[in-house]
Amino acid sequence: MEKTISLTVNGIDLAFDVTLEAFNTYANEMQPTDKVNPCHNFLMRTVKAEYKDALRELLNQPGVAIELAAAVINDYKPKVTITLGK
Repeated sequence: MEKTISLTVNGIDLAFDVTLEAFNTYANEMQPTDKVNPCHNFLMRTVKAEYKDALRELLNQPGVAIELAAAVINDYKPKVTITLGK
């Protein structure tokens, strides 16, 4: 599944091309003691080329990588309903 996600952060437009491979790589890189690097890498891997410089500037601010990755991933993931049987 591939999806282009566009958003605006502090007046700066960004767009990301997210694929299942990029999502899975992000999930596999996530570690209990390392959250920022996987978020940063995911965003840099998926941002459209014309927005890369603007994204780099935003990622220099504390916490932005985590918040931005969460927003992109939440938009990418489909909504699912899970019911456990007994």
